[in-house]
Amino acid sequence: MGDEFPVVRVWLGFEASVGGWNPHGSNSSVMGDIGFTPIFRIQGSGRSGPFAEIGAGMHLLSRTHISDSKAFSTAFQFGDRIAAGYRFGDPLDSELAVRFQHYSNAGIKEPNPGINFYMLQYSARF
Repeated sequence: MGDEFPVVRVWLGFEASVGGWNPHGSNSSVMGDIGFTPIFRIQGSGRSGPFAEIGAGMHLLSRTHISDSKAFSTAFQFGDRIAAGYRFGDPLDSELAVRFQHYSNAGIKEPNPGINFYMLQYSARF
C-alpha cells in the first residue's frame, strides 16, 4: 500500500460583475459598479468541498462621491479580494462563501481613501 495524497484542483477564471452600492450616510442614489476580475482558486477535486480564492481586478464606478464624509478622486478603482467557502455539489453547483474586498485607485491620484467590504456570498450556476 502506498501513500495517498489528496487531489487538489487549481483554477484560473474570470468574473465580470455589475453591482450597486447604497452608501450609509449618503443622500444620493445607488452608486453603480462595473468590474472585471481574474480569480485564482484552489479546491478539492470532488464536486463538493471547501475552496479558497484570491483575485485582483478593475472596477469603474458611476461616481466618485461615496458619502458626505468620503470621496474617491477617480471613478476607476482596483478591486482586490480574498474568499473562502464551500461548494455543495448540487445540480446548481451552489456555493456559500465569506469574502473580503478592498477598492482603491492604488495611488493614481489623491485622495485615495479606499473602501473595504465584508460579504457573505451565495452563488449558483444556471
